[in-house]
Amino acid sequence: MGSSLTAAGLLADIVGVAFIGFAFLRSDARNLLEQAQTKWDYSPEVLSALCEQKTDNIIGVGFLFVGFVLQLFAAFGWDLSGFSDTVIFAAILFAFIAAIVARRKLIQRFEAQAKSLAPPRDQK
Repeated sequence: MGSSLTAAGLLADIVGVAFIGFAFLRSDARNLLEQAQTKWDYSPEVLSALCEQKTDNIIGVGFLFVGFVLQLFAAFGWDLSGFSDTVIFAAILFAFIAAIVARRKLIQRFEAQAKSLAPPRDQK
Protein backbone atom coordinates (compact mmCIF):
# COMPACT_ATOMS: atom_id res chain seq x y z
CA MET A 1 0.00 0.00 0.00
CA GLY A 2 2.93 2.35 0.64
CA SER A 3 4.01 2.39 -2.98
CA SER A 4 0.48 3.18 -4.15
CA LEU A 5 0.33 6.07 -1.66
CA THR A 6 3.63 7.32 -3.02
CA ALA A 7 2.30 7.06 -6.57
CA ALA A 8 -0.92 8.85 -5.61
CA GLY A 9 1.11 11.56 -3.89
CA LEU A 10 3.28 12.00 -6.95
CA LEU A 11 0.18 12.18 -9.14
CA ALA A 12 -1.29 14.90 -6.93
CA ASP A 13 2.04 16.76 -7.06
CA ILE A 14 2.10 16.56 -10.86
CA VAL A 15 -1.44 17.96 -11.05
CA GLY A 16 -0.46 20.75 -8.64
CA VAL A 17 2.65 21.67 -10.59
CA ALA A 18 0.62 21.64 -13.82
CA PHE A 19 -1.86 24.14 -12.38
CA ILE A 20 0.94 26.39 -11.15
CA GLY A 21 2.88 26.12 -14.41
CA PHE A 22 -0.10 26.71 -16.67
CA ALA A 23 -0.91 29.85 -14.70
CA PHE A 24 2.11 31.42 -16.36
CA LEU A 25 2.45 29.43 -19.57
CA ARG A 26 -1.11 30.11 -20.73
CA SER A 27 -0.36 33.71 -21.77
CA ASP A 28 0.33 34.05 -25.47
CA ALA A 29 1.91 37.06 -27.20
CA ARG A 30 -1.45 38.76 -27.85
CA ASN A 31 -2.46 38.52 -24.18
CA LEU A 32 0.91 39.85 -23.06
CA LEU A 33 0.61 42.79 -25.47
CA GLU A 34 -2.89 43.62 -24.16
CA GLN A 35 -1.59 43.48 -20.60
CA ALA A 36 1.40 45.70 -21.41
CA GLN A 37 -0.70 48.56 -22.80
CA THR A 38 -1.05 51.68 -20.71
CA LYS A 39 -4.52 52.40 -19.37
CA TRP A 40 -5.99 55.47 -17.75
CA ASP A 41 -7.56 53.29 -15.08
CA TYR A 42 -6.58 49.78 -13.98
CA SER A 43 -6.16 47.31 -16.82
CA PRO A 44 -8.97 44.74 -17.01
CA GLU A 45 -6.67 42.40 -18.91
CA VAL A 46 -4.03 42.49 -16.20
CA LEU A 47 -6.66 42.10 -13.48
CA SER A 48 -8.12 39.07 -15.23
CA ALA A 49 -4.69 37.51 -15.75
CA LEU A 50 -3.71 38.07 -12.12
CA CYS A 51 -6.98 36.55 -10.88
CA GLU A 52 -6.41 33.51 -13.11
CA GLN A 53 -2.87 33.15 -11.79
CA LYS A 54 -4.04 33.46 -8.19
CA THR A 55 -6.74 30.83 -8.72
CA ASP A 56 -4.40 28.41 -10.47
CA ASN A 57 -1.76 28.88 -7.78
CA ILE A 58 -4.23 28.25 -4.95
CA ILE A 59 -5.47 25.07 -6.62
CA GLY A 60 -1.93 23.98 -7.45
CA VAL A 61 -0.65 24.50 -3.91
CA GLY A 62 -3.62 22.52 -2.60
CA PHE A 63 -2.75 19.57 -4.81
CA LEU A 64 0.92 19.83 -3.85
CA PHE A 65 -0.02 19.78 -0.17
CA VAL A 66 -2.19 16.67 -0.64
CA GLY A 67 0.58 15.01 -2.62
CA PHE A 68 3.19 15.67 0.04
CA VAL A 69 0.89 14.41 2.79
CA LEU A 70 0.23 11.17 0.87
CA GLN A 71 3.95 10.67 0.35
CA LEU A 72 4.54 11.37 4.04
CA PHE A 73 1.98 8.67 4.92
CA ALA A 74 3.85 6.26 2.66
CA ALA A 75 7.26 7.22 4.06
CA PHE A 76 6.14 6.53 7.63
CA GLY A 77 4.62 3.25 6.56
CA TRP A 78 1.13 4.20 7.61
CA ASP A 79 -1.38 1.71 6.39
CA LEU A 80 -4.54 2.95 4.75
CA SER A 81 -5.77 -0.55 4.00
CA GLY A 82 -9.32 0.62 4.68
CA PHE A 83 -9.12 2.42 1.34
CA SER A 84 -8.37 0.64 -1.89
CA ASP A 85 -5.93 2.05 -4.41
CA THR A 86 -8.83 2.71 -6.74
CA VAL A 87 -10.59 4.87 -4.15
CA ILE A 88 -7.46 6.97 -3.56
CA PHE A 89 -6.83 7.54 -7.27
CA ALA A 90 -10.55 8.19 -7.87
CA ALA A 91 -10.49 10.81 -5.12
CA ILE A 92 -7.58 12.59 -6.80
CA LEU A 93 -9.37 12.42 -10.15
CA PHE A 94 -12.56 13.76 -8.56
CA ALA A 95 -10.60 16.60 -6.92
CA PHE A 96 -9.02 17.44 -10.30
CA ILE A 97 -12.42 17.57 -12.04
CA ALA A 98 -13.87 19.63 -9.18
CA ALA A 99 -10.95 22.07 -9.43
CA ILE A 100 -11.51 22.48 -13.18
CA VAL A 101 -15.23 23.12 -12.61
CA ALA A 102 -14.67 25.54 -9.70
CA ARG A 103 -11.85 27.43 -11.42
CA ARG A 104 -14.05 29.84 -13.40
CA LYS A 105 -16.19 30.67 -10.34
CA LEU A 106 -13.10 31.39 -8.26
CA ILE A 107 -11.68 33.68 -10.96
CA GLN A 108 -14.97 35.59 -11.13
CA ARG A 109 -15.04 35.90 -7.34
CA PHE A 110 -11.48 37.25 -7.16
CA GLU A 111 -12.20 39.73 -9.98
CA ALA A 112 -15.33 40.96 -8.22
CA GLN A 113 -13.41 41.39 -4.96
CA ALA A 114 -10.64 43.34 -6.68
CA LYS A 115 -13.07 45.56 -8.61
CA SER A 116 -14.96 46.37 -5.41
CA LEU A 117 -11.76 47.87 -3.99
CA ALA A 118 -11.25 50.23 -6.94
CA PRO A 119 -12.75 53.69 -6.50
CA PRO A 120 -15.61 54.56 -8.85
CA ARG A 121 -14.57 56.30 -12.03
CA ASP A 122 -16.39 59.54 -11.18
CA GLN A 123 -14.43 59.96 -7.92
CA LYS A 124 -11.02 60.12 -9.57
